Amino acid sequence: MTEFIDGLMAGDRASVLTAAALYAVIMGLFSIWFCFRVRGWPSVVAKLNRAGLDRFGWSSTASDQDYRADVAYSFDVDGQTYSGHRLSPTIIIASANARFLLRWQMRGIERIGEEGVRAYYKPSNPEKSYLIVPSLRTIAVVAVVMFGSAALIYSAI
Repeated sequence: MTEFIDGLMAGDRASVLTAAALYAVIMGLFSIWFCFRVRGWPSVVAKLNRAGLDRFGWSSTASDQDYRADVAYSFDVDGQTYSGHRLSPTIIIASANARFLLRWQMRGIERIGEEGVRAYYKPSNPEKSYLIVPSLRTIAVVAVVMFGSAALIYSAI
């Protein structure tokens, strides 16, 4: 272990790539664990106040501008009203040309009636909520990306 840390501090290529691969694996495991936790959160009918796209960051030209989903909703849990602004634990920042990805993601909002949507909230802290929980397909994509990245990094050693 000391050899690995010494190599990492010295900038040894193998040590740095091993650390990067380990980081990808750890983040992948954490992401998958979190996605499964969120899937178990209770849901409630919320009122959708805003749903659209918002600029993210700054750009001098329209073609270089990035975008993110912009949602606002409110819901009641145990007689207390909460406001939410998170669409999904899977955060997407898209370029001007890839805004269709955000619109596609927003189609995952479950609509209930005219203004109602399903919101999933953390039971111990309803302030934390999402309109979309990760599907098994999303979790599989996260796993493939994170573990695939780790494998590619590690294969470069």
